[in-house]
Amino acid sequence: MELLAASGAGVAHCPESNMKLASGIARWWSFLQRGVPVGLGTDGCASNNNLDLVQEMDTAAKLQKVRYLDPTVLPATATLDLATRGSARSWAWRARSGPSVRGSRRMWWSSTWTSRT
Repeated sequence: MELLAASGAGVAHCPESNMKLASGIARWWSFLQRGVPVGLGTDGCASNNNLDLVQEMDTAAKLQKVRYLDPTVLPATATLDLATRGSARSWAWRARSGPSVRGSRRMWWSSTWTSRT
């Protein structure tokens, strides 16, 4: 983890894909605490039965609580940040990520609603 933090690399967290492929539970809460940018994804239909980002947020939060045996890990605000700004940071979109960016909420709603079709 220290190597990732020092390199500036970002991490994509796809918890439902990890469950389907029996890849284990990522320790991304530890990544965040070390300053590694972490984003949330759905991977793809071949390794996840849907592309529902809201469901992925729910799964991600619950898995981290189980992983660390701590119900306070990953509160709702951190989960939302992971799916939006965290994803932008993990892709190095630093100049365009954050609450002050006009249209950032539109991007969030667009991605979640289109995944529900």
